[in-house]
Amino acid sequence: MRLIAFCLTLILAVCLFEADLAVSRASARSAAAYYGLTPDVVARAQGGLRSYGCMQCHGATLQGQKKNGKAWSPTLSFLGPVGHYSSAQFVKLMHTGKKPNGKRVAQSGHVFAKMPTQAATSIYSYLTGKP
Repeated sequence: MRLIAFCLTLILAVCLFEADLAVSRASARSAAAYYGLTPDVVARAQGGLRSYGCMQCHGATLQGQKKNGKAWSPTLSFLGPVGHYSSAQFVKLMHTGKKPNGKRVAQSGHVFAKMPTQAATSIYSYLTGKP
């Protein structure tokens, strides 16, 4: 019974991923045109944001989240802290879990430490609009 439930869950996940991928391709083209980024960079960034689970902490639209009325995770846009970082600072943050001032962030650094630099720079470009 568990195996059947697992298989059904896996099939559903694949179907949802395929549907999400089709939407992402269309939004990647429009975001690329808006920011002046290549569609490859936008698609790689959107894929990275999904695969690394950024929305779990930062919200469905990456607007940040509050818990008990207090800021829990910042917005991931040029309006938030990310907009004040250089690409190199953002990549270092993702790989080490430390802000440019040396303070640790709450993210799971061990998960992001293995993020390819190209994925991190694509995410940075997508979030800030800086190619």
